[in-house]
Amino acid sequence: VTREARHVGRLHLAAGDFGRALAFSAGRLGPQAEVLRAQAEHDFSRAAYTNAALGFARTPDPVDEVARRFLSAGQKAPLRSYLLARLKRIDPADAIQATMLATWACELFLQELASLP
Repeated sequence: VTREARHVGRLHLAAGDFGRALAFSAGRLGPQAEVLRAQAEHDFSRAAYTNAALGFARTPDPVDEVARRFLSAGQKAPLRSYLLARLKRIDPADAIQATMLATWACELFLQELASLP
C-alpha cells in the first residue's frame, strides 16, 4: 500500500477529526483546503460563525461566495472578521483585491458606527 497518509487523512475528515485530517494533509494544498473548508462548513452549521469566518479565510474559496453565505445568515460581524483575515493573507502585489476587501471591511465598520445610539 502506498501513500497511506492520503487515505488516513480522508478517514479522519469523514470522522470529523479535523485536526488529525489537517496533519495528514500537510504540504498538499488540495487536501488541506478540503479539510479547512469542511471544518469551516461544520462551524457554520453549528452557528459558530466567527470560527467559520476564520476557517473560510484560510481556504481558496471565492470571497463573494463566502460573503454571500454570511450575509444570508445575517452575520455581519463574522463577515468583517472574514474580510480582515482574508486581507492579512492576500498577496501584497494584488492591490485591486486588497482595496476591495479593505473598502468592504470599512463599509461594515461604518454601518456599525452609524447604528450606535
